[in-house]
Order: sequence, then C-alpha cells, then structure tokens
Amino acid sequence: MKQFLHILVFLIAAQLLLSCDTKKKFTPIETTNSIVGTDLKEWLETAPFNGLWDPTATSDGDYVLTNVDQVFPFIEKYKDATGSFTLHAVNSEIIHEKHTTVFKDHTYGECVVHASLLYDYQPLFMPSGMSVESNIAFDGINNLNQRYYADLKETKAVDIQPNEKSILYWISANNTRYISGFYQKDQLVFQFAFPFKDSISSIEKIKDLNTTMRLHVPLWQSVTTDQLVINNEPISFWKDPFVGLYNERFIPNLQLKLRDTEYKEIPSSDDGYDYAFAKAELFSTLSFKTSSSALNKLDFIVRMEDLKHDVVYNEYEDPVFITIDQITETSRTIVAQTSFKDDQILEIKATLPANDDNAHKEFMNILRFIRIRKY
Repeated sequence: MKQFLHILVFLIAAQLLLSCDTKKKFTPIETTNSIVGTDLKEWLETAPFNGLWDPTATSDGDYVLTNVDQVFPFIEKYKDATGSFTLHAVNSEIIHEKHTTVFKDHTYGECVVHASLLYDYQPLFMPSGMSVESNIAFDGINNLNQRYYADLKETKAVDIQPNEKSILYWISANNTRYISGFYQKDQLVFQFAFPFKDSISSIEKIKDLNTTMRLHVPLWQSVTTDQLVINNEPISFWKDPFVGLYNERFIPNLQLKLRDTEYKEIPSSDDGYDYAFAKAELFSTLSFKTSSSALNKLDFIVRMEDLKHDVVYNEYEDPVFITIDQITETSRTIVAQTSFKDDQILEIKATLPANDDNAHKEFMNILRFIRIRKY
C-alpha cells in the first residue's frame, strides 16, 4: 500500500509538471505583488497562528487521505456569476495557483487560510449553505449515506467595491462555530476560518491577520463587535441566475440564465411553443419548444455541421446551431437548435429589436449558458 501511494504521488507530481508547461503566462499586478510576494505558500504560512500542520502527511512522510473538506466546508467553494467557476477553473485558464494552509493552533484549534491567484479578475461569491457527502475512509461503511451540513451567515461587516470585496461570515459546521473572512482584490482571492472563542479575541485575531499578511483591508482593521451580528438581509451570497424548465420529478431538464435579465415568463402565444419569456416592453421575446427527431445527438450534430450553420458552444462544449437569423426594418428573428434529451431537438426562437446590439449580445449569452440535463 505504501509503495502504491508513493507511485500515485509521483504520477500526480509528474502530471502537474507537464501541465505547468501548458499554462498561460501569469503577470502579477502591483497590488497582488505587494500582498503575496513571490511565494504563495510561504505567504500563507505567515498567518498569525501556531502549529503549522500538513494534514496530508504522517510523521514518516507518507501521504494520506484527509477530511479537510468536512472540517472547513466553505474553503475554496466560491462560485462565479453562473456558478461554473470550479468547472472552468480545472483547465488552468482561470486559476494560476492556489494553496490551502492548515494550523493546529494551541489556542484556537484547527484554523485555515486559503488563497487563489487568478489570471484576471472576475467577481466570485460564496454559497449560503452546503452539504458534503460522508467519507467512507473517516466515517466508516455504516455511515456511508450520511451527509454533513454547514451554514454560512453573512455578518454586517460587508464592503463591496469594484474589483474588491471584503466580508466576514459565521460558519456553523461539525458542531463548531467559526469566524471566517472572504477577501477578493484584483487577482487575489483569500479566505480564513478559525473557531470562535469570544468577540474581543476574535476581533483582535482578524486585525492581526489583516496586518501580518499585508492585506490592509480597511473593514477588517476597524471591525467592531456590533458588526459581527448576522445580517438578516445578506447581499454577498451567490444568487442562482438560472430558471428551470421541462421539469421531471421536480428536476429541470433545461436551465436558462434568465434571472439576471429583464425577461419574465409569459403565456406562450406562439403555436407549438411550450414556454415564452418577454421583457416588460415586449420588444424582446423568447420561445422554447422540443420536438422528436429520428437522429441521435451525434447524427444531428453532423447534419447541422454539414448545413454550415453558425454555431455557439455552451460551457460544456455542446453546439447550439443558429438556423435562422433574419432582420427587418423593425425586428430581428433568430432561431437556434440544439440536441435535447431522449433524441429530441430543443428550439429557441428570439424576436429582438432590429438594431439593438445589446439585446443580441444578451441573447447570445443566454445560448452560451444553456444547460441540459444529460440523464
């Protein structure tokens, strides 16, 4: 077993070395450099906790499985606006580097700091809750179906600015209450979490973190006890922008990125269409329908490619084909088709103002984030 683990670690390391050759160049800006310096791991280890601990290594250097995700369930679980950040981050085109450092502090117990360096800024958000599946290695086969639940509560210590945000949260997990911070500025994403002892010492520790790690976050430097109360009208959490259609046992087969637009569902007036959406002024409308096809997904794609239709790829690299794009003096009609479940075809029809480039860009963005349940 020990030999197998060594081989596994070697293979992972070799893969990481190979992937480094294909990564695009990271150019840190001055604000990032002034905080992190040149070594992300070394910077995280300057956090003002004692008992630096590697939870993946035993005393003789063997690597083992850990339950860090259960102990600190919200670390590195941020989302982008569409909730797809983890999906896209794996291709190394978004995250240049990331690291998590754990401490077994003599006063606080298990504490954690985490940072990611992004190639380019994009706003990230925390989810308000989470459930984690049981880990058989730690919980045993008898608890295989057990789930661990954790809550994240926003405090009133919230400051959101363009390209920068700082928030303090309460985490409830594993019968422990943690005080946690999320900070994002330019290319840097930073998180910390430590068990709550009392308000005074926790505030002092937050200020110590802020100063020692060169973050200099104004909100954290001046945080007060009053700001640690729960904000009953939170503003920082990720908001799901998708609406679900074609439900099957309460699970949508189609998800559309519409909640962050002005489109609202209306009764469909188009013959044969199942759903319709429109903006308040009714100049822009969307209609959706499915139809049976004699072609399976692969044959449908081949046929549409042979017809030389323009194509848009969604985030899962599924093609959406533009079959009609007609412009009159007052309106523009676009029809798009893509493969749906059970060898069906999903058709999307949009009617937009003729020369409204923003309406067209918005519709194309909707196509790029079409999500179709596979099974």
